[in-house]
Amino acid sequence: MGTLFLKNPNCYEIDIFTISQLLLRKEIVVLPTDTVYGFHSLVSKDLQEKINEIKGCAKDKPLITLDRNFISPIKITVPTTFIIDGRAVRNPRSRVIADVLAQVGQPLYSTSANLTGEPILTNGRDIHEKFRGKIAAVFDIGEIENKSSRIVKYEKGKWITIRE
Repeated sequence: MGTLFLKNPNCYEIDIFTISQLLLRKEIVVLPTDTVYGFHSLVSKDLQEKINEIKGCAKDKPLITLDRNFISPIKITVPTTFIIDGRAVRNPRSRVIADVLAQVGQPLYSTSANLTGEPILTNGRDIHEKFRGKIAAVFDIGEIENKSSRIVKYEKGKWITIRE
């Protein structure tokens, strides 16, 4: 399988459409999120296992669900992932992710685009080189600061911060 490298700002709408069509065909793509570059797919057990295999981790490791319909239960000022009933969910602020979610019309799985235990890759070109042939496409916007989202968990009737 070849891996597309999409980086032309003059073709944004076409690239978003291409990414969306790849996702709907059950392919795995890399997109910039509001925190880091990430592997993305439709939500399914088979695709969860495939992403985890690419990352080199346990096939049943849970992934974050990106859902544009998720409403934050608390006021937030930074990108935040919520763990509710054992499920990690986030409504991303990234324009790219928001546009893809709108076209796909359903939630996506997301996890950082790196091998388990290795540093997070911060630009699309490095990700394309490392994972060429294992993913369908990389949507590159250049260098992204390596910053993970805040994680909060609802437990025993209150919100607990797991990671700032």
